[in-house]
Amino acid sequence: MPGPRRMSHPQTGLGLISVLVALLIFSFGILGLVSLYATTVPIGTQNRFAMNAADAGQAFWAIGNANPQSVPSLAFAHLSAAPTVLTGWVQQLEGSFPPGVDANATTGPGVGQPSGSACTAQSCTVQLTITWSQYGLTRSQVFYEQFGF
Repeated sequence: MPGPRRMSHPQTGLGLISVLVALLIFSFGILGLVSLYATTVPIGTQNRFAMNAADAGQAFWAIGNANPQSVPSLAFAHLSAAPTVLTGWVQQLEGSFPPGVDANATTGPGVGQPSGSACTAQSCTVQLTITWSQYGLTRSQVFYEQFGF
């Protein structure tokens, strides 16, 4: 009686498995690049808004120095209540940030003045806070400005 027949054909399909493994490895690489992109894009936007806040703080300081008589009246609780001398600054701020940006400013006695003293054009400290929402988080930048010396 003859023995079991052996197939004389070599196994096939190894090439298909190699292609599938290579495709799997390539897919993991692409997923890694996508996740890297997803984390770097918000960081760039966050940095841009932080730079916009720095520019707005410098512009605020410049307005106060250009209009020293208005420094004592620079206090406001929200952008909508900002004094008219800041109208252009408010428009620039609203154009540089996402909708909902807000700011407030408080005034106090200048450096070297006794606590409780009034803010004057000759000596006044202003604390400016700019607040905006980004990616579900509230971010803010605080500036301390000294006017007059």
